[in-house]
Amino acid sequence: MLYWIGFLSKSGASAAGFAQIAWDSAYLEQALVGGAVLEYAGVIGYVYFLNLFRKPIVEPEEGVSRSYEKFVRAAYLWLLVAATMTTAYALYQAVTGQEVAHALVGSYRHALTVGFISMMILGMAYRIIPVFTGSTLHSPLLLLGSFVLLNGGNLIRVVSQPLAEALGGPFYPLMGISGFMEVTALSLFGYNIWKTVDKRMEEEALPSASAGPIAKDMVVADVLRRLPPALDLLVSYGFTPLKNPIARRTLARAITLEQAARMQSVDLDRLLADLNRLYEATHGPGSQQERATTADEKQRSVLSGLEAKGQAE
Repeated sequence: MLYWIGFLSKSGASAAGFAQIAWDSAYLEQALVGGAVLEYAGVIGYVYFLNLFRKPIVEPEEGVSRSYEKFVRAAYLWLLVAATMTTAYALYQAVTGQEVAHALVGSYRHALTVGFISMMILGMAYRIIPVFTGSTLHSPLLLLGSFVLLNGGNLIRVVSQPLAEALGGPFYPLMGISGFMEVTALSLFGYNIWKTVDKRMEEEALPSASAGPIAKDMVVADVLRRLPPALDLLVSYGFTPLKNPIARRTLARAITLEQAARMQSVDLDRLLADLNRLYEATHGPGSQQERATTADEKQRSVLSGLEAKGQAE
């Protein structure tokens, strides 16, 4: 409902704005103001019902990073700021009959494009990319730095741009400083994401984990790498998404056995017992894996002995 209120009011306001360019009419002016007010009401209602600033009904899984949430909340706050500004501009034009200063329009655009759109892009990237690469974020400190710098730079720009046109003086250099802060924030973001993706490549190059019992804090992808037959066992426990190879390359890298068991309401102790029985059957004494390992060790030992004998001669 709120979506259609916002969509129709925005469409009506845009149509009235274009029509007013061709025909100067008081009715079109009223339609423009009415559309802006309805759009503002729709934005406020939409943000309110997202429940972004209230305690969630369902708590996220333990161990899941929530650092990206500050970007999402800040983005919607900037959306409210931008919506307030554009509604105030429409009312000002309707009452005074004068155009809004270009600096004020630029300030609004910055609140919308950098404050809302860019902030949302960074927040979603910080959430999605670690999940799909199956690795943890490279640096939470760089995440915090990009958040502070982007918000600080945007705030300085939104405030200083109209003041620079009205008062001049030191506000023009402040606009330049705000741009430097925003570029720095985006650079920190890019480096952080690059190192996060690079971390996955380094992890993929590592050998399989050392032998030992399967533990609850092990990542599902590591379990599957150590014990490929565990795939059928996990699927039988209800982890059917693991049938999809994409899920095994992405989500399985970001969740532990304990978290997976909690999500599926599976008896963790029973699952671990079955996994370790399977591990013993495939890697324990007398297993095919054990015999192959022993044969390889014997072969390496014989080759080393022959090489040593040849060097002595």
